[in-house]
Amino acid sequence: MVAAVNKEMKGMMNRAEAVAPVLVFRTSVQHGAQVELLRPQLDLLMHGGGEWNFDLEDRDRILRVDSPGLVRERVQALLEGHGFTCDELE
Repeated sequence: MVAAVNKEMKGMMNRAEAVAPVLVFRTSVQHGAQVELLRPQLDLLMHGGGEWNFDLEDRDRILRVDSPGLVRERVQALLEGHGFTCDELE
């Protein structure tokens, strides 16, 4: 019985790890030209199959990142390195 429960728990954990969290950031990116400036480097961060998009019509200029890898700090460093603010929303 315990072995069956452990096996089921392990299966649930493996499925949870396969689901990538969506990270949401408030940014100071204002224009499509700025997105295009960031595009090559954001694409490079997503080389593991992740996706990203900006919502520039939102007042917080939202950047959503869906990536199987841990890219939180790398995304923030990339935007801040280009002079933009980038704060994760919870």
